[in-house]
Amino acid sequence: MNYCRLGMSEEGDDLTKEEGLLEKKLQDILDSHKKHWGSNLHRFLAKDCGLASTLCTRAYRYAPSDSLIETLTAVLIPKKRLLFQCFLDSLFTRYHIVFGEVEFANIKIKSRRLCPDNDDLKANRMRLQNRLQSLGRLETLSDGFEFVLNPYHSMYENEQKK
Repeated sequence: MNYCRLGMSEEGDDLTKEEGLLEKKLQDILDSHKKHWGSNLHRFLAKDCGLASTLCTRAYRYAPSDSLIETLTAVLIPKKRLLFQCFLDSLFTRYHIVFGEVEFANIKIKSRRLCPDNDDLKANRMRLQNRLQSLGRLETLSDGFEFVLNPYHSMYENEQKK
C-alpha cells in the first residue's frame, strides 16, 4: 500500500511533519526576503521604473525621472504633437497618473485627509511643464496653447516611407 498517497506515514500518523517542514521553509523564504529587501522593496521598485528619484534632494521622492517622461511622451503621443491637457488626460486614462487638479477631480476621493490642496496640484502641473520644457518636449505657441512633442514621430514616418 502506498502510504504517501493516502496522506499517512507508515506508522499511521498524518503528514504533520511534512506540513511543518513546508511552513518552516515558507517562513525561511519570507525571512530571507525581509532581510534582502526589507521595507525598501517599494522604494527599489519605484526607483527602477522611474517613479522616484533623488533629483534636487538626498532622499527619494515621487517625481518621474527624465527617462520615464521621455518614454511616456513617445508612447502617448500618436502624432508629432499633442495638447498638454490632452497629454495629461491620456496619462490619467491609461496609467492613472495624476499631475494636476483636473485629473485629481476625476478620482473622487471621499476622505478630506487624502486630498491635497489645489495650489499643490497646480504647482505639480507647473513642475511637469517645466521638466517637459527643459527636455525639449514642450512647445508653447504665441496663442497660449502648449503642445507636448514626440520627436520620434518624424523618425517613424521616415522609416514608413522607405
